[in-house]
Amino acid sequence: MIHEDSLCSRLVLLAALFFSTAVYSNSLPYPLPDAESLNQARSIIEAMKENERGPYARLRWFCNDGTVHPPQPYACKERGGGQQHAEYSESRQKLAELGFHVGTIYSSLEWERFRDVSNRHQRMRELALEKFMFDIDDGWVLRKAKNYRGRIQIEDEIEAGRTLLLRLLENPEWVTENFLLLKELVKVVPHHSGKDLTRNIRRHSTELAELVPSFENIRIEIHTQPSKATIPLIDTWIEKQKDQDLIGRASQLANEIEELYGARGRAQRIRSIREKISASGQFPELTRLFSDATAEPLAEAGKYARVLSAARRYIESGAGPDAKLLLLNLQSELETEFIVAVTNIISNPSSALTRLQYLEITASLLEAIYAAGFISAHELEALQNELPPVERGSSISVSHYQKLVRYAGFVPQWSYDAVKYAFAEPYARYTALDSRAARFIDDLLRGSAIALLSDVLRTLTGDVLNISGVSRSFFGRAESGLLGLNPGLARGRLKIVSEDELHSGASISRSDIVVVPQTVAELSPVAGILTRGEGNLLSHVQLLARNFGIPNVAIAQGLTERLHEYQGKEIFLLVASNGSILIDTVDRMPGAATDSPDEHKLKVPPPRLDVREPIILPELGKALSGKVVGPKAANLGELNKSFPGKVAPAIALPFGIFLQHIDQGEHSIRKRLVSVYRRHQDRALGDAELAAELARLREEISRLQVSEELRKQLAVLMREQFGEAGSYGIFIRSDTNVEDLPGFTGAGLSETVANVVGFDQQMAAIPRVWASVLSERALAWRSRLLEQPEEVYASVLLMKSVNSDKSGVMVTTDLWSRTEGLTVATAWGVGGAVGGESAETLVLLPDARERLLSSAKSPYKRVIDPRGGIRWQAANHGPVLTAAEKMQLRQLAAEVAARYATVMDDDGKPMPWDIEYGFIDGQLTLFQIRPLVEKGQTRADRMARRILGERGQTKEFVSLDESISGL
Repeated sequence: MIHEDSLCSRLVLLAALFFSTAVYSNSLPYPLPDAESLNQARSIIEAMKENERGPYARLRWFCNDGTVHPPQPYACKERGGGQQHAEYSESRQKLAELGFHVGTIYSSLEWERFRDVSNRHQRMRELALEKFMFDIDDGWVLRKAKNYRGRIQIEDEIEAGRTLLLRLLENPEWVTENFLLLKELVKVVPHHSGKDLTRNIRRHSTELAELVPSFENIRIEIHTQPSKATIPLIDTWIEKQKDQDLIGRASQLANEIEELYGARGRAQRIRSIREKISASGQFPELTRLFSDATAEPLAEAGKYARVLSAARRYIESGAGPDAKLLLLNLQSELETEFIVAVTNIISNPSSALTRLQYLEITASLLEAIYAAGFISAHELEALQNELPPVERGSSISVSHYQKLVRYAGFVPQWSYDAVKYAFAEPYARYTALDSRAARFIDDLLRGSAIALLSDVLRTLTGDVLNISGVSRSFFGRAESGLLGLNPGLARGRLKIVSEDELHSGASISRSDIVVVPQTVAELSPVAGILTRGEGNLLSHVQLLARNFGIPNVAIAQGLTERLHEYQGKEIFLLVASNGSILIDTVDRMPGAATDSPDEHKLKVPPPRLDVREPIILPELGKALSGKVVGPKAANLGELNKSFPGKVAPAIALPFGIFLQHIDQGEHSIRKRLVSVYRRHQDRALGDAELAAELARLREEISRLQVSEELRKQLAVLMREQFGEAGSYGIFIRSDTNVEDLPGFTGAGLSETVANVVGFDQQMAAIPRVWASVLSERALAWRSRLLEQPEEVYASVLLMKSVNSDKSGVMVTTDLWSRTEGLTVATAWGVGGAVGGESAETLVLLPDARERLLSSAKSPYKRVIDPRGGIRWQAANHGPVLTAAEKMQLRQLAAEVAARYATVMDDDGKPMPWDIEYGFIDGQLTLFQIRPLVEKGQTRADRMARRILGERGQTKEFVSLDESISGL
């Protein structure tokens, strides 16, 4: 028999080998099949679709004594019993080896293989993607095998599926940590569960629209304004059809809509749920909540939301597995009713809802979203703290109203991140295999309360914008799903970049306005950035955007679809400091993009090049910054003086050592570098020729050998500072004389080679870091501001590796609301937050208060490999920073303010500090400190006033009882 063979263990082994290189990168922590393997998988799948046995070879009896027999009567009678079902084919086995376990037979899926505990439960995570492809592609690999008699015995499948689910539910801790995954498993694993009508209707309408374009308008109505009113439209469409299959599909869809939205179906659904809860006798709180008499629709919806969230708490408590499974199924049914109830409330044309009613609906939706597993209890608590109950007849300040609505707007992004976290590996694999799988997340979210929350927030945001004088225009339409992350003004060609393109090296021009995923580790210089979701506020890319005054806008997931029609067109992007945003094509903005930047080129200060001895950490300080060594090393020396014991041992190699190695002989690298730049300035070399020449010089520098004299010096110093060779790793960090100039911070531009172990390997990596100051990306960013690019010199900081449990960045201001506070982004493992991964982002407010901006939802973390380099491990679950660690960061900020002289920006305003840190067993360690440079606001505000006029806040307070329907 061909058994189901998980590829996960091999994937993890490949990942360990693939990512044991010692370089920070935005590579995936799990490899995907290569192009040849994907093509092979596609061919196998296409063949399965046309095969009447699909992924199966033949029917067999599988006896409990381990033997396998042909399908004859009572074959297992004398062998302890057994089951009859299909046997997987050779081609299905090949697909499994490539990471695609299709045609799953649950009665043959053993517990340990299903659980797949060593590989982050990838096998069970895949089941949802497999079911999604089955649903959207007419059975997918089972297209012709659905009627293959005997392939499964439904009773055996239900029994096996129920057994698997009950075993999962035995572990309350696992249930809490994987609630969203569990909810989806209950929907896809056979066990006598009910129907998910909301999702079925969406999927079936999409199938019909793909088969017959004339159904598209009906599909749009179903996806945007679902109700019984769609049924007559379907009936009219059916009358024009001749294909019996299409007629049958459309009729089934109409019946599902009737069952979902019809009064009889709804009443029966609620009655059934109430009876089952009451009959169980195990859920007194739910019985009490259901008994609350409510005639008003809004109160009824609120009651359902409270029942849903209470059910989740029961499921995560010590109730028995059978009771938990019952509640999970009832939750799915009640979610359907809740969605219908809220849809009816907000879509009723005769309804005139007030601000207070919209806020009450928002509160109910948040509870339902929590109940569905899209946000955690921690996130729900943070939301409820920010959105406390308000009373009828009261007023609210416009600024408070604005913050309240904006904060609720985090939830769709939090939910999106939760789905990405729960299904990361199979989602990436299946999307690489078939682009339609990318719709999985959208399908999950749009069929839930998230879609309704987005509708409500759109209305509330429109109201906020209307009363506050803020304008947000998206290609000629007022749009609430935009959020300015950094002020600025740009025009350029719109370029949408996928995650795959980012990983493989997308071709991006500095004149592009790029649309990127929410987590980006590296990016070439661009004119503007549109981020899908807020992403990480303190990643290197976000800091560079602030650095150069590059406008950056977070765009709601739903809006990105509309961007595709503008791909390749020249657009105009404006983000003002008051939150106004304008995105449009240049031809519709005559004269708007004529404002020129008020930047000027910076002159590179000459460094001292005569110091050619390594410098240990205690001897480093601010007096050497930009003169002998770069600011990383100098600032680290200051940190060590101010915070002894919190900085790892380090050694700096001055600029002079770099020059010594590249300026040897009549035709030295240094002389050729100067010549190349001068020829370019004299226009004897074009841009492409300059890039080619610099690439050759960069390659030559990377192949240099550290001089014997320096090797001897470092051998002695590194033994004294770090320990015996081979017993430690070091981070080899680039550090230039143009790293932190006035108005410029080169955060993350040059290479850091992480955790290099072994003296020879460490010496070989130094020239590689020297060469990175001439990387295309670093040169491209610096060329925007530097007058003398040939005067860039590299120093190197050798810093002993620290295996942080968690690490991140703190900026000593509140970047979210621009008030007093500390913005802190922390992720699990080494190098967290700066690389752009999903991080726990908090604003630590005065008086020990805090505001959660995002949770850490990266499924993997970087850890130090004792053999050298960085490897990936499954990340921890839940909040990252402890109360004690937050207190240490507060104390750190206070001490920095007391000990460091204030640095002013070009406008004479104090600049906040940007501090990189880590924690090891709860103890703070420090890696870097620098001023945070921000630009772009003045120019953008000037243009905003020209285009939008002098609109200020028009009201200070608004009544909550005032109607905002129709805005």
